[in-house]
Amino acid sequence: MRRKRLARLLKKLRAMRRSLPSLVQLLMRLDAAKTAAGRAFQFVHLQVPKESVFRSLKSELGIRPIYHQLEHRADAHILIAFLAYCLQITLKQRVLLHAPALTPAAVLEKLAEIQMIEVWIPTVDQRWLILPRYTQPSPDTKLVIEKLRLELPNQPPPRLTAQTESNEIEVHPVR
Repeated sequence: MRRKRLARLLKKLRAMRRSLPSLVQLLMRLDAAKTAAGRAFQFVHLQVPKESVFRSLKSELGIRPIYHQLEHRADAHILIAFLAYCLQITLKQRVLLHAPALTPAAVLEKLAEIQMIEVWIPTVDQRWLILPRYTQPSPDTKLVIEKLRLELPNQPPPRLTAQTESNEIEVHPVR
């Protein structure tokens, strides 16, 4: 009798794994399967996810739910969220490897101190010299960058604008 119940339970669990129900549905189905299996349930070891992946991804990244009217926008939203999740996991793994005392959130908070700015300097011939620069990191941020074995890129090269006849600005790199 117990063997039959165990076989039925395993069949139900395999069906649940294929159908990928939501967390609430999964927990309800597991409870029903546990009740039907009786004592046979003690022979099965289950790993139940704490949250659905997409919701945990969006909560980790701080993204609010967005409802799209067009399918291609929803696809783009999912792609961007997935890429952000990949970057988050990459950062998490890098932090675990090189600086286990830090959390990814703490690293992002430190790196957020570095900002990109553009300095616009007028020239005598009615053009603008544009100097894009990032702010120099604080000693704490430098330490985080060193621990994670990262390097800041070189400062971007300056650019020069030229005023056109239609009053549009064209930007040219300075050589």
